[in-house]
Amino acid sequence: YGIIDSCKIYISNKKGAINMKKLLALITCLLLAFSMVACNAGDVTNQEDKGESKIEKKDFTVDKLTITLPKDFASVDEKEGFTEILSSNKTMIMFLREDIHSVPGYENTTLDGYAELIRNANKNFNPTEIKKEEGLVYIEYEFHNEEENQTYKYLTVMYEQGGGIFWTVQFATIKADFDSLRPDLIE
Repeated sequence: YGIIDSCKIYISNKKGAINMKKLLALITCLLLAFSMVACNAGDVTNQEDKGESKIEKKDFTVDKLTITLPKDFASVDEKEGFTEILSSNKTMIMFLREDIHSVPGYENTTLDGYAELIRNANKNFNPTEIKKEEGLVYIEYEFHNEEENQTYKYLTVMYEQGGGIFWTVQFATIKADFDSLRPDLIE
């Protein structure tokens, strides 16, 4: 995949077009999975306040990118064009690694330039302006699933590994759970 193709992961993959039902099912699974982290995050706080043991955590490494999550996360078999997808009961985190400097015309792309490419690729979801907080570069946007009458919220973080390698890491949850979970994502 080149940068432009991979940003449009919602509509295509290596095998060809994803039909709308499959797309909605994937997004629904991703977002339902993410809401579980919100529940678990609350449990950690309550247990710490009571002096009880914390939820067990585990480091997951995808190439050279490491993320610490509750131990119940696992890799998903069907990656749908992503480098990795980790999920728990109601949470899914999607990783996309791109060697942007190998794509003609993008040899000098910076993190800010990459973030703008990702933002533009998601313009149908009305993303926020690019934000920077705690050393992270990210956008947020919402997706409304008409069939479920449910709105989901995404936090999409862009990261530069170096040597022209960039990452997009997408966290998603049911919109109602997002605000309680967000502080744990930006830390």
